[in-house]
Amino acid sequence: MTDDSDEPSLLTLYQAWIGSPAGGHTTAPEQFYRSALIVLDTNVLLDLYRYTPSARDQVLAALELVSARLWLPYQVGLEFVRGRPKVIKDRVDDLKHAGTRVQNHLESAWKNVSAAVKEVSQLLDQYAADEEGQSELSTLINRNRFQDMMNSWKRELLGRVTDLTDAQDIALSTLASGSDSVLPRVSKLFGDRLGAQPHPSRVRELVDEAITYRYPNEIPPGFKDTRKNNATDLQIAGDFLLWDEMVSHAATLAQPRLVLLVSRDTKEDWYQTGVPGQPDRPWPSLLDEMQIRADAALFITHPKDFYNGIRDYLQADINTKTAEEISRAADQDIELTALTYDPVFNQDAPARQPPAGLALEAYRATPLVSTVIREALEDPTHRPFQWWLIGLTANLGLRTQREDEPPVDISAAVISSLPPAPDWRPGSELPLGEWPFRSTSWVAPWFAQMVKTTPTADRVTLLRLAVRQLKRQTGESEGKTQDNVP
Repeated sequence: MTDDSDEPSLLTLYQAWIGSPAGGHTTAPEQFYRSALIVLDTNVLLDLYRYTPSARDQVLAALELVSARLWLPYQVGLEFVRGRPKVIKDRVDDLKHAGTRVQNHLESAWKNVSAAVKEVSQLLDQYAADEEGQSELSTLINRNRFQDMMNSWKRELLGRVTDLTDAQDIALSTLASGSDSVLPRVSKLFGDRLGAQPHPSRVRELVDEAITYRYPNEIPPGFKDTRKNNATDLQIAGDFLLWDEMVSHAATLAQPRLVLLVSRDTKEDWYQTGVPGQPDRPWPSLLDEMQIRADAALFITHPKDFYNGIRDYLQADINTKTAEEISRAADQDIELTALTYDPVFNQDAPARQPPAGLALEAYRATPLVSTVIREALEDPTHRPFQWWLIGLTANLGLRTQREDEPPVDISAAVISSLPPAPDWRPGSELPLGEWPFRSTSWVAPWFAQMVKTTPTADRVTLLRLAVRQLKRQTGESEGKTQDNVP
């Protein structure tokens, strides 16, 4: 019998897979917070632009406590400086359009109340022949009274939106003027602890490894990114570029080598999920690879847990409100990650190209036949129409939604007393007898143009589709026939 006491046992060899859900190793989490090299993923840094000023100050102060151990991979830094404008724009646009969304919601509320009144009036007419009761209802519940009741709520809601907008201290203009207050503080946090820019030939080798070997075999991290819409191989390989850079740098550290990665990414190409009796956890193979290649222990944690750890172990001053803000941003990111792709809205549709062949699939799911519509599907100037048709056919169940398409939230028309934007056209400009909401609607300019240039048969079909969308948005049954569409 041979003496194999120096050989690893099963419990040792597969420690990462057998170990605790938190880390798969024997090093206590506290040790990582006190001693490890700390790597912040791109979204953790971009969140600094999403926080309120007071929360941002507390988070930056907490990071200053571990500043000497922070290290910025080149890939993270590149994604961070490139991603700032979009994060700021998304925040600014969200607040910019919030007032209109609030008013649209209130307008929809009246639509629902009006429908309820109409329902009861019809019952009175059908079963009681009660004209006096119907008249009393009209006097008691009408649009003017509703607006009088809602005015105080409307002022309160819009006032709070204004306060939120006024409190924002970062705008797109700060990027152009060079007065971005966040960037210098982030730069100071890292000092000269930055990853070197890799040689282009090395980048190509890593991208080839990700695309041809790791991702087809679902080796984490990043293999789910092959589904990214219209992404290049270089963009798809971003997570692996970060990972390889981090592992290579970890191998240069003094012993004991501890690496703490803070990331909001909890997709299946970073986390092992759905194992019976096992909580979701970072892939043990990531811990194994870090150990084999760098002789280092790895701990992966979520931003809200990371800041809680800094507070608990290093006495960082993070109050309850800031902790809630960190959690809220993280939870919202999980919801967006589940969607895989950013939604398409009216304002960004002109700049986004649909996945190949998707607009044609949507076209074929409708009764549309004219060459005018067919040509519009290939014309970049008609992107809003293309996205509208894509979203509409998916939302109405006219076709099965593809895996590579984002959710779409685009309206061809709205029921409102005010237009959503100055260039929207009044519904009264649409053909008489073909559009039932002539006096109460506003129509997107791109849709009005399409209706104007489309032959009669397809024009009626387009308007029918827009009516179905409006009825769904207002909660009105699609089976009702009070409209005048043939």
